[in-house]
Amino acid sequence: MRSILRSIADLLTIRRKSRKVPISVVINTYNRASTLAKTLEGLRRQTYQEFEVIVVTGPSTDATDDLLRHYTSDIKIAPCPDRKIGVSRNIGVEMASGDVVAFIDDDAVPERTWLEKIASVYKDPSVAAVGGHVFDVPLGRIEWRICTSTRLGDVSTNAAPPADTYVRKGADPFLYLAGCNMSFRKSDLVAIGGFNEAFVYGYDDVEVCCRIIDGGRRIILLEDAIVHHERAPNTVRDDGMVIRDCYPVIHAKAIFLLQGRSDGTSVQDLVPKIKGAANYWKNVARQHMDQGTFTPVEYERFVQRIDDAVRDGIAEGSRPRFWRTFGATPQMQKPLRRVV
Repeated sequence: MRSILRSIADLLTIRRKSRKVPISVVINTYNRASTLAKTLEGLRRQTYQEFEVIVVTGPSTDATDDLLRHYTSDIKIAPCPDRKIGVSRNIGVEMASGDVVAFIDDDAVPERTWLEKIASVYKDPSVAAVGGHVFDVPLGRIEWRICTSTRLGDVSTNAAPPADTYVRKGADPFLYLAGCNMSFRKSDLVAIGGFNEAFVYGYDDVEVCCRIIDGGRRIILLEDAIVHHERAPNTVRDDGMVIRDCYPVIHAKAIFLLQGRSDGTSVQDLVPKIKGAANYWKNVARQHMDQGTFTPVEYERFVQRIDDAVRDGIAEGSRPRFWRTFGATPQMQKPLRRVV
């Protein structure tokens, strides 16, 4: 009898390991029609086929809607009325039918085996999240290898290996996955209340990985699951990669610091750290003005936006962390048609 039960258990294990893991790939986009097309075509070329594509569109004013009309039969599309990355990501999770939700930026292109590499790791039920390296196209090299953050929100994109060093409860620094190349079990995202919708830009990836690690779940970083990141300009940075509006960065860091405190630290204890980050960016802005990158008017606006971010970030961070409750899992969409 015992041998029969062992044989049944072995058979179930074999079936589980051989089962294709369904993946929902989410692209959060805003005014990136030209680069979004490249991302979608990169997904069309994937060697792995058990996946669907979800595009969550912000209030774009470019040709994004026209572009997506060519893909309506192949992808899921949902609007996001706010330009807030936390809200947009949760809309994608809500629409996801896959066991795994993968995220790629609208200015990134995955290598052909990207999803195949990611899916193989999820055969281990202890794994909650999987990500990979990021090839920085403007710099011509892999720039984001091992990404870590301290509990005070100081980040590194090239920490010393091995990555497993940073994956344990209470780790400081801890591992996080780059937002343009990260994936999670949907059940784990649901268990932590999804992404924090207070985040406008940045720290969404940092915070969600922190919560997963502190929950005792595993994060795996793969060297060969690579995406190529164009780093296109956006509302924060220009086409020369100069930060033109630091408000979202400071605002997000303040929220991460204040809502992540768990050792009895008060809001007032962390205010100097937030103001220290603000002063750093004010010094950067002064250098830009001295070099002629910023005009005096641009400098004054930049500094004012930083002060606004400190005020608003402290106010938002003093509130409880957002918790999203997700509905029923929708039907799976067929993958993008392969390129012949």
